[in-house]
Amino acid sequence: MGMVYGTSTTHSDLADRLQTCATTVGSRRALAEASQTSESQLFRYLKGQIEPPASKVTAIANAAGLDPGWVLTGAGQATPIDPRQHSQLLEDVVRLFEETLIEYEHPITPQRKSKLIPLLLTIYQAERRHQAGLPSVLKSDMAWALDYLSYFKTNEQLTELHQAIHLISSPKEPHFDDSYASIINHLCLAKIHYYNSRSGYHYFNRIGSTLNNQWAMQFGAIIHHIQQQLSTLSTDLKWLDLGCGNGRHLRYLKENHPEFQLAGIEPSALAFSHLTKLEQSGKLAPDTIKQADVRHLPYPDKSFDVIFCYYTMPSLPYLPGSGHGVEEMMREVARVLKPGGCFFSRTYAGDQRRFLPFWQPYTKNNIEDLATKTNLELPWYQESSFNDVSALSNPGNKSPYEDARVLDFIYKKSS
Repeated sequence: MGMVYGTSTTHSDLADRLQTCATTVGSRRALAEASQTSESQLFRYLKGQIEPPASKVTAIANAAGLDPGWVLTGAGQATPIDPRQHSQLLEDVVRLFEETLIEYEHPITPQRKSKLIPLLLTIYQAERRHQAGLPSVLKSDMAWALDYLSYFKTNEQLTELHQAIHLISSPKEPHFDDSYASIINHLCLAKIHYYNSRSGYHYFNRIGSTLNNQWAMQFGAIIHHIQQQLSTLSTDLKWLDLGCGNGRHLRYLKENHPEFQLAGIEPSALAFSHLTKLEQSGKLAPDTIKQADVRHLPYPDKSFDVIFCYYTMPSLPYLPGSGHGVEEMMREVARVLKPGGCFFSRTYAGDQRRFLPFWQPYTKNNIEDLATKTNLELPWYQESSFNDVSALSNPGNKSPYEDARVLDFIYKKSS
């Protein structure tokens, strides 16, 4: 799986590594000058009397030409760094980490900080390596990351997350065992936790609780397209919104298709509390929404004519053949769909994951593979630009990536 960062860091351990920096440079005085640190302050660091901030450790490591990740945590080896690959990104990560802790008042112990910084660096390095043109790390990225990582309460869980990143990012075909179930389950639950956090609150506020006119017209076109694929001519369709968020699609359906029998699943407690208020106000019928994991649907077999899944799949890891993550959800979809029923999904297109928070894109091959595994047909598939408002996408939600792509597709269950 590769090296796992996160070895325990004490003041004396850190002091020993700082002394290695001084030895590498030639003297304590030379290190103080090179790192722009007062000699008396550096002396206290070397004696272990006080712990330097991560930004100062980074400056000392860079002055010595050693890997800042090793100096910060002791993980790895005291090897020279390639500044083209390491230095600027590490400086950005450390600076934004500390700024975000202050601005968002995230309480973090020194030991946890010593684990999070190299973990963040590893993840952002992986994303920069795999994604051409990825923007620099922003403060919003760091806030999202800290909200997501707050799910992983213990050092053991952080270690498991680091292992998961190595595991999922490996180009080798993995051999699945029981450890995958735990790893994938944590990734799924951490994403639910993220939507219950400050970041989730801002997300649900940003997308709004109703559809604007342009998107309402496009959603109407999706509904018509789904109806054309259905085997039934019945108008009182049983419709499930899988991961219904703040309920905006269900509200549209209730107002414009009162003949539909609506249901919604939402795992986030934050969103569910909003949905409950919609039911109490009459904007949704009572008992429309259930709070549940989309991998475990609380419905009998063959319950729905239509299952609508709008950007829910990216929250679920896809490791082909593991039997977990999105494969669990799709087994449930196939179970609760009626014969002749349809599953519509919009998801991100591509093959490079992100981890903070977890974000799983899909390729056409992935979609075809999932259809085969669940004995579903794939009668329709479309790929388009995320930022193309003429495509079937939310015009109010722009991507910072110029080449971002989305997939719309329909699965159909044989009659």
